[in-house]
Amino acid sequence: MPATDADTLLFNAVLAALNAAGIGRDARVYLALSGGVDSVTLLHLLARARRQLHFQLHALHVHHGLQAAADEWPEFCRALCRELRVGCTVLRVQVEDHSPHGTQAAARRARLRALSEKQGDDGWLLLAHHLDDQAETVLYRLLRGSGVRGLAAMRAAEPARRILRPLLNVRRAEIEAYARAHALRWVEDPSNAHAHYARNHLRQQVLPTFAPHFPDAAPALARAAEHLQESAELLAQLADIDLAQCGGEPVAIARLLALSAARQANLLRHLYFRRHALPPPAAQIREVLRQLACTARPALNQTDGQWLLVAHQGVLTLCPAPAPTPPAPHGWRRGEESIPWGRGVIQIARVRGQGLAAQKLQAARARGELFFAPRWPGLRLRTHAGGGAKSFKNLCQERNIPAILRPHLPVLRWQDEALWIAEVGIAAEWRCGANEDGIVLRYWPNAPQVGA
Repeated sequence: MPATDADTLLFNAVLAALNAAGIGRDARVYLALSGGVDSVTLLHLLARARRQLHFQLHALHVHHGLQAAADEWPEFCRALCRELRVGCTVLRVQVEDHSPHGTQAAARRARLRALSEKQGDDGWLLLAHHLDDQAETVLYRLLRGSGVRGLAAMRAAEPARRILRPLLNVRRAEIEAYARAHALRWVEDPSNAHAHYARNHLRQQVLPTFAPHFPDAAPALARAAEHLQESAELLAQLADIDLAQCGGEPVAIARLLALSAARQANLLRHLYFRRHALPPPAAQIREVLRQLACTARPALNQTDGQWLLVAHQGVLTLCPAPAPTPPAPHGWRRGEESIPWGRGVIQIARVRGQGLAAQKLQAARARGELFFAPRWPGLRLRTHAGGGAKSFKNLCQERNIPAILRPHLPVLRWQDEALWIAEVGIAAEWRCGANEDGIVLRYWPNAPQVGA
């Protein structure tokens, strides 16, 4: 393809995606910038589009630390962004050492979590996936026996998550033509040449063999993904209907078992998809349903160490899996915006008229340390003025918190007093008034912990 054609095609594709999403003046746009040719090209295109649409553009580079060559990429990305007058943040993440889905899958999951956290609730996250990536994904998942949702692969736009892939219908060759025409610089990931990785094997040795008989194999696979996306949407709509009939979440087990076997399995998978999580294999789903049908107290089913299915008091709950042991106590100093807790994080926000009374907390610090700790013997909390204090066990039972999760809940402690319990609430005597400065604590059990 001539360079001028690639220029027009790619720039129009990016503008169309941004306009369709309603991204305009002062919108916050974050680009996942790996430093490879795809994301570097998208960065260049967005810098051009910014002059027309006047949005705020910021690049995010995720550093996994999985290979020595990657140590040079953060500075490359920073230098590139300085040339284009684009802000750049480097996010350092830890990748699970023994993920059952493999190191590359664990790295992708850690990367997306870090990007999503930085994106926030009102920013847009742009990813540089292209049509050849889509074709590889469909073929890879087909060979792994994925279901409809997996084979639907990637979507060009995910409005609910505020994710865009403006180049998803563009071929890799067209991206490279644009990069050469604009004399762009990029880095090469050495791992992309390792054929022992399944996806690299498909890209380098399998897909090229289709060319003699199926010259349009990649576009055909991408079209198949679009058809499967429609089917996946219909399955999701059916699961939403069934979820409502089962009382929403947590799911009433008796109502779940009244559905057909196929709809039961579809609903369980839907619980994971609603959390953007990977559901367990079909065999595990069948085993969970068998246990639910055969015993009043089915075993807990932990999938990949991240999510846990818990049957408790006649309902089924999907919740973040706790770490193997409760976290150690952690002091709370002034000025912190977040505190790591197990596999998650405690977020701290300063507001007015909500949460803990800031002035009272300041006075308490002068007389002793404030710290987060797991539950302790005799722990009690009074959540309503005029009411009586209740035991930690009773408070958790009232809120239907399964016993397996209770030891991992953070408690804000001062001396021998509980001021706040995650998922439970604030001690009434420490609650701020309507016109007072307050501090709101939120516990995210499975939030990524990243560094700038």
